[in-house]
Amino acid sequence: MFLDRYKGIHITNLTNELSSWTPLDETGSRAAFGWDSLSIPYVKSSGVAITLEDVAGTFKIGDPLGTRNFWVQDLEAPKAKGGGLWVCVVHYKGLAGVQPVNVSYGSSGEQQSASPAIINGIAHDNVSIHQNAPTATARYIQLTVNSGTTLGQTENVGTAQTPSDAPDAPGNFWISLATPIYHFPNGWVLMGSDVDKLTGVDVGLVTDSYQYIQEYTPG
Repeated sequence: MFLDRYKGIHITNLTNELSSWTPLDETGSRAAFGWDSLSIPYVKSSGVAITLEDVAGTFKIGDPLGTRNFWVQDLEAPKAKGGGLWVCVVHYKGLAGVQPVNVSYGSSGEQQSASPAIINGIAHDNVSIHQNAPTATARYIQLTVNSGTTLGQTENVGTAQTPSDAPDAPGNFWISLATPIYHFPNGWVLMGSDVDKLTGVDVGLVTDSYQYIQEYTPG
């Protein structure tokens, strides 16, 4: 659909050659993270005015660009160029090629206390520490449903899942406690999965949030 492209508007017979919307040269940008963008001007001849509603009926929000991973997301109102020639610009979002998973991570000290406890082989009546608590966030574009029935990993939230390029995990200070609280699942756990879908298309930008949960903490 809309794949034949003219390099310019030097056409001898407008009525025959531009009776339907014909694409000109496309412009766009490639993103390291997030949606790639594409804008294509389309040209058409018409003896009557072409409205935005007319264009919207041809380029519906969510329509694909042929077999490419780009979908209509915005339209500009058509402009008259003289001689019965009209031009409108269609804006697409999608994915131009393979895009790596974007991973960010961090850590904070979570204050925990116990009485008594053994820390580094030494017995203490009262102990307070700042337990290392790493987190990680993975962002990626998903074009197909890989598991479950929806995009993202909503069905896996609350289960043991390890993020891509996971940061180092700390040891646990509380293995010597007589009556600790046991956490299940422990290790890396998927704590949230959010999806920002393109309008009118079952593709989306997924943000998965992870937290490292210690096996034992004080009761």
